[in-house]
Amino acid sequence: MIYQTVSFSESSTCPTDEHTEIAIKNSLRVPTTQRFHMRIWFPHRANMIDQWWDWHRGATHHNMGPGIRNCKHVAVWCMVPESEEVHVESQDGLDKPLPDARFRKHDLGYDSELHIDYYTFINFQAYEYARTMTDLGYNVGFSSCVQGKPKSFNRTFGEHFNNTPVIPMIAVYVGTDGDVIPHTPQRDNIEDMDVSGELIGVSNYKVPRHSRLDGNKAFPNMPYFKPTNGTLQKLPTDEVRDKLKVVKENMDTSGRRD
Repeated sequence: MIYQTVSFSESSTCPTDEHTEIAIKNSLRVPTTQRFHMRIWFPHRANMIDQWWDWHRGATHHNMGPGIRNCKHVAVWCMVPESEEVHVESQDGLDKPLPDARFRKHDLGYDSELHIDYYTFINFQAYEYARTMTDLGYNVGFSSCVQGKPKSFNRTFGEHFNNTPVIPMIAVYVGTDGDVIPHTPQRDNIEDMDVSGELIGVSNYKVPRHSRLDGNKAFPNMPYFKPTNGTLQKLPTDEVRDKLKVVKENMDTSGRRD
């Protein structure tokens, strides 16, 4: 299964170049109705991984520990305006890129056109990247909250992109030694499910009783584990909270788009 890793050990290393190439090509092969605008940015290839984590932990609302910085491989799916050449070449085609004006506010919103043609398939690509890396033996994590701060992203990284608007959508981070994985037993129970019927789903799903600790709303009090040789080893709550310091960052800014 693919787990959400929220902290990595100091011994964690990046995927090999060979495995990265496999994951990239697998992600780009997913079916999509459009292929304009969608890009994958690798901050570590630009020697900007520290700047990435500075921005990500400072600007987004995400459950992670400071050990996330030990992960030095990040793939960020984003949308950028296409060049004038692409607009000219596609003007008589069935599919056309979005007008540049849609990017000027650094915020594409979430309408039906974008959802169908782009956002859905960007998520497919990111999941395929994570699935491939998991199959190759790595620990992975997702952050689907980065699109909530497109203006902040461009203030931070705009000079690197020559001030071309870049709208981040979802990030996948990958490493060899994950430290902390939040996990509830719901998915484990699917192994023994009867899936022979016509309409299949987790009909007996029970909402996990997650809680916030008194005086510490930023800590999600739920089961945490360390991946060890393909199995999950339960971690004590106080170790995750006090030593590994896994929290939801920026609780007070989670609803703001900037």
